[in-house]
Amino acid sequence: ANIALLMIRTIAPLIAFLILVLNSQTLRGESEADSLEKQVNALVTKLDADTADERRSAEKELVELAGNRADQAERVLGLLPKPNNRMPPAVRSGIVRVRREIEERLAATATEASFVTIDAESTPLAKVIEMISKQTGNKIRDDRANFGEAQTKSSITLSLTDEPFWSALDQVLDAAQLTVYPYGGQGEMALVARDQGATARVGRAAYSGPFRFEPLRIVCSRSLRNSNAESLEIDLEVSWEPRLQPIALSQSLTEFKAVSESGVRLSPLRPEQGIDVEVAPGSQAVELTVALVLPSRETKRIESMSGTLRTVVPGRVAEFQFEQMGPEHPRQVVERGSATVTFERFFKNNAIWELHMRLKLTGAGDALASHRGWVFQNPSFLVDEEGNRIEHAGFETTLQTEDEVGLAYFFDFTDEETGEAVEFDPRVLTWVYKTPVGVFDLPVEYELGAIELP
Repeated sequence: ANIALLMIRTIAPLIAFLILVLNSQTLRGESEADSLEKQVNALVTKLDADTADERRSAEKELVELAGNRADQAERVLGLLPKPNNRMPPAVRSGIVRVRREIEERLAATATEASFVTIDAESTPLAKVIEMISKQTGNKIRDDRANFGEAQTKSSITLSLTDEPFWSALDQVLDAAQLTVYPYGGQGEMALVARDQGATARVGRAAYSGPFRFEPLRIVCSRSLRNSNAESLEIDLEVSWEPRLQPIALSQSLTEFKAVSESGVRLSPLRPEQGIDVEVAPGSQAVELTVALVLPSRETKRIESMSGTLRTVVPGRVAEFQFEQMGPEHPRQVVERGSATVTFERFFKNNAIWELHMRLKLTGAGDALASHRGWVFQNPSFLVDEEGNRIEHAGFETTLQTEDEVGLAYFFDFTDEETGEAVEFDPRVLTWVYKTPVGVFDLPVEYELGAIELP
């Protein structure tokens, strides 16, 4: 009894101290959240100040308050009120500009390289992959089993400090004799065994932010009939960190430069043309083929090759929810960032229910005008009153303009056993739609070293 009493007297102060610490942390967290909300509200009020200088200063402070960290920026975006017609025009336009700039910063942050710190001593490959994934947010899996390849247990000995993702991964892959299968699935990188005779990855590529550039092959073609048909073609693989999902890539040949060992610039075969590639869902790499004028036989190598790749990158993804889905309910419009989602109508057409919607992106550039395949990958589903998710059975395009796309989603409510239509009240359903609320055009500069000609 005395021992038990002594233990209670010893532990009780410790428990009281821990409770005090936890309570203070909770209060501090709440006070920080309250403080941020007060700051945002005060600055939003100043967006309607009497002078233009005061209004511009408030916009600048809101953007600076968001900072460059994704979590802080997301909190500020969540606290900004949604623009509406009841607001003073200066406040409404100011919020739109602030949102746009914060989202552009988030997109720009996404195009920066991730960094890796590893201190591995005979560490299993799976553990090293796990460390890289946790530090960078990039999903990576060993996919050799799915390709019927022997899944040998590799051990990695490597010490890296703040190494860019691609440089670190190439070193790990060289140590394990693996390579990347660039079509492993949406947002996930698959690792597979190398082909026999494959050379090391380290030293073959150039890194620029989250992108990796590697020349794959060179083909020299000399026509015996028509000298204008002669060319030197370079196949260039562009890879990106799987956390980044670019919509499209383009290389203007006016922004591409290749120089021989003698300092002579090699001219593009058709300089007026560019290279445009729409990225297929689930891929982490594309190949670009650059055609140059075939140089003289005295040219033995390309000393350097550089360019600026234009990338169309989605911003943060937001969830839009629409309730009261009955046919008698009017259209609903929700705006977030640069995205406006409109619920048009939900009605029964024979055995199928149709949901008509529109997505408009302000300042989207070519993201909708030329590259709209990404829109068809946006999640769109219904949720019933019990929280069950109901996937659509297909869709068709109803509208296409430079900044807007209309779609009709089809939902089949047929009972699988009886084949008869299920009767229900559509007002109990909620439509959920997810889309990037901004799309941005960001340049990526790269430079590759010497490449021997065949």
